[in-house]
Amino acid sequence: LGAAALLGSHFAEGFVEQLTKNRDYAVNRINAIEKLSVVKPDATFVLFINIKETGMDSESFVEFMKKEAKLALVPGSDAFFGPNSAGYVRLCFSTSDVVLKEGLDRLEKGMEILSKK
Repeated sequence: LGAAALLGSHFAEGFVEQLTKNRDYAVNRINAIEKLSVVKPDATFVLFINIKETGMDSESFVEFMKKEAKLALVPGSDAFFGPNSAGYVRLCFSTSDVVLKEGLDRLEKGMEILSKK
């Protein structure tokens, strides 16, 4: 990707377009899920999802989603993301449309299960 960027390749332009499309799709889907929110980032390929309204800490939320929805997320923690990252989980959107849709479907399913507890 670095060489492609330096050479002005259409690959790099297409890659950025795909990331932008994925970002916007994921932000819209997540913000439509009750008790979750995310701010649209300007320049990254991950989202930090605010889970504070669920009443769960980041580690418990990640374990719940892994067990109940078969979804892997990364918990916010001082060790990895610094102060103030508690109450957030990280989701990578640098993937195919199909994989991203499946992951967000699983997030929705997990939140439905959580709402019934």
